[in-house]
Amino acid sequence: MATKTISAGEFFLQTGQTFDSFLIIESGSVHAVFPGGKITLGQGDVIGICDFTSNVHSLTYQAATDCVISTYGSPAQFLNNNYLIDRPEILMQLAGSINHLACELITYYDNILFQCNNAYNYVLNCYADYEELCNKSHEIAKTFDAISTLKPFESQNSLTWHNDYYSGLQNALLNKDTGMFFCNQKLLPGLMHHAVKDIDDILSKMQSHSKYMEYATRFL
Repeated sequence: MATKTISAGEFFLQTGQTFDSFLIIESGSVHAVFPGGKITLGQGDVIGICDFTSNVHSLTYQAATDCVISTYGSPAQFLNNNYLIDRPEILMQLAGSINHLACELITYYDNILFQCNNAYNYVLNCYADYEELCNKSHEIAKTFDAISTLKPFESQNSLTWHNDYYSGLQNALLNKDTGMFFCNQKLLPGLMHHAVKDIDDILSKMQSHSKYMEYATRFL
């Protein structure tokens, strides 16, 4: 495996860049950056795992601290099921990494949902306070018709079920016996394909975060 040391703050992979090899974090930590935010990956996490069915990176990666990364095989090797069946430890490493990434993104999304709904409530409360102040001052409150178009941020898209699923799966994978059972039953590749779809869906939802916050704060 080729090993490289990266200085804190350095961007070493960009969204849209060709994906030709997994990278494993040997030491230090790395930010996985996406529109609207970032999460932090650490030792043992595999960079690029969420894009193993693609040929480009969907995330940008920046060294959060000085870190050491090593190449960890190619997506083509992963898509060859025979290669992984003979290497259960590698399969468990990859499955654990993509599951950890999903858990971190879900936690981040839940925080986004909280922040956006706080912004929504704050805007409405500010306008209500403004109307009350105008009434007390016997003034006519200015009408902001556009406020009626402001809705809670995707409140119907809670990821509670996903959180329970991936948290439970993460605990199972951390148990060597359970992880080996998943390997022996050939369940992990299917679970990983499912995780790729969920991660793509979560990232798509989060792209609307900054747009929503920008729109909501226009009324302040």
